[in-house]
Amino acid sequence: MQSDVLKDNKEVTGSDKPSPDADSPERYSVQESIIQEKMPDADHRAAYGPTNDLFFHELAHSEVTSRRVFDVIVGTVGSIIYFVLFPFLWIMVRLSKRGSVFTREECPGYRGMHFKRRVFNVYDWPSEPTRVGEAVIHLPEPYGIGKFLQATRLDRLPLFPLVVSGKMSLVGPHTYPVEETTEMNMTYTQFYKRYAVKPGIISPSKYHNSLYPPTEAEYQLKMIEDDLRYVKSPSVGKDLKILFGF
Repeated sequence: MQSDVLKDNKEVTGSDKPSPDADSPERYSVQESIIQEKMPDADHRAAYGPTNDLFFHELAHSEVTSRRVFDVIVGTVGSIIYFVLFPFLWIMVRLSKRGSVFTREECPGYRGMHFKRRVFNVYDWPSEPTRVGEAVIHLPEPYGIGKFLQATRLDRLPLFPLVVSGKMSLVGPHTYPVEETTEMNMTYTQFYKRYAVKPGIISPSKYHNSLYPPTEAEYQLKMIEDDLRYVKSPSVGKDLKILFGF
């Protein structure tokens, strides 16, 4: 089975280059993890975080027609709302803060292929530093209109055209920028399996948000567990339950 896995994943990446060195950041990219995939033993699973008992090629579902139709319909409606509201939201954000109106990021998507996304910038840098333990640092905080956009999820309206184009889904694993993805993939060896489906505007892990433990490490583990559970059987029914909080 292992040779089939490697063959399948090399066809996905289209790369015949030798594997990167162990110290290279490329070694921990999503696509490289797919190529080098092997199922961890029980001790490895206990030491390196949440796991999924299927290989990547078993999780990488072909496009489910009903789910894609659902994404296109909702994505089209969301895109129309975005284009109608865009001039007003742009002016409000522009007048309310310093810096760019949008936050732009390059992120790994389905099967590790990169795409560019943008959302309204809801954060600003405070003039006064924040004390975190013994350290004194500057942390971004939501500003006036940014708090409203974040609370109503209007900051995510620019993502709907990406749903229509097929780079994202309405519901899917949380989107991380390339740098964070590499770091997470180094920490959690099953992290790359989240990319067996398209990333989503709404993460399945948000459904259990109120149940998350308080520490950041436990929070990350819970998010990955929820994502790995979701990618085993994505469906319209499951998406509706997540969207409406059932």
